[in-house]
Amino acid sequence: MQTKRSSRRRRRGTTAAETAIVLPVFVLFLFGIFEYSRAVWIHNMLKGACNTAAREGIVEGVSTNDVIVSVRQKLASSLDSNDVIVTVKNGGVYDTNNDFPESLDDADDLPNLELANAGSRQLFVVTASVSYNDISFIRFKSFFGLNLGAMAIERRE
Repeated sequence: MQTKRSSRRRRRGTTAAETAIVLPVFVLFLFGIFEYSRAVWIHNMLKGACNTAAREGIVEGVSTNDVIVSVRQKLASSLDSNDVIVTVKNGGVYDTNNDFPESLDDADDLPNLELANAGSRQLFVVTASVSYNDISFIRFKSFFGLNLGAMAIERRE
């Protein structure tokens, strides 16, 4: 009987040590899952807001400011819309080569466009981006300058 009791006492210390090692790793893993899920959610929201605002922008009489306000309104329920950078760019250069921008950096190089002055069949690109640090649960001083963003490409009617 004496050996069973001493064995249990030694095992109790082992369990505490194992918990002390595993628990921080497990909590870090959970926070990673939460952060990744939030980033995907925000990206999908940005994409949906850009698509909806671009569809609104194809109608005659809608201005660039109307499209920007539309994106911000759609995002206001989930994040601070002042943190979101929204642009409307002239996509006319893609009329000839049909090689649409693959990233937000490609779209940022395009000139700005005022939709109220755009002609019929004018191609335009709506982009929205937000810094990951502005939307993350855990505020890092800098998380590699990561930006989440989306874009939508439409043509005026």
